[in-house]
Amino acid sequence: MEPQIVSNEKGITISNEAKVNFADYFSESDINLPEIMVINKVYDLGIGGWNIKTRIYGTQENYYIDFFAVHRMTNSRHERLKPDGKLEGLEYLWEFGYQVYENDPERTEREKQKRIKENDKVIEILKKKGFY
Repeated sequence: MEPQIVSNEKGITISNEAKVNFADYFSESDINLPEIMVINKVYDLGIGGWNIKTRIYGTQENYYIDFFAVHRMTNSRHERLKPDGKLEGLEYLWEFGYQVYENDPERTEREKQKRIKENDKVIEILKKKGFY
């Protein structure tokens, strides 16, 4: 069944499939998408310890919703939600430190710098979306 996408003057009406999957993703906190989202507007959602920034891109015929969710008790998530409700993982921050090689401090430093560089790239992506 093709998801139904309805547009109106205030934005795009979110498909039921997308709303249900988003709500299921955050089911322990009862977080829901707005019924209608304005293209390129950053929405701040959050409850139950979650801080979520979300934004819809595209047109009434073809859209996707990106979100970045942070919770102090777990890792952050950067995801893309499609009108059919499917989620796609996007670039994410590495939040678990780096490998320490006790007998190879140069390798430890390379690992640390690699993680910092990768996170810097992700931060730039998140900043461009208005999520960071």
